[in-house]
Amino acid sequence: MGIVLSDKDVKWEMPKELGRDFAMKPLITGAMSDNKLTFLVCELKPGGEIFEHSHDAQFEIHYIVSGSGVLTVENKKFNVQAGSIAIGPPKEKHSLKNTGDKTMHFLAIFSPALM
Repeated sequence: MGIVLSDKDVKWEMPKELGRDFAMKPLITGAMSDNKLTFLVCELKPGGEIFEHSHDAQFEIHYIVSGSGVLTVENKKFNVQAGSIAIGPPKEKHSLKNTGDKTMHFLAIFSPALM
């Protein structure tokens, strides 16, 4: 293993341009992985959302750890909850909204690296 770290050592980022009531911790970045992947720990507060967007070159995987919401992919809605996993190819428009009453925690993985 080239890198071992704790998520407690990484600060939360709240990129307002990406969503509302959304925070992320970039645990693995392109600089750490020869630009092969990005790994984020994320949270969405109740009513929070990640705005619709797409990625030019990255596949994206979401794994829902806790909470529930709606993942919209190319205008099709999917209910997601703890244990749900989704993968999206490059250029596919998608968004995520927390429709539950608890904070949603999820992992996001991008390949190749997003950041």
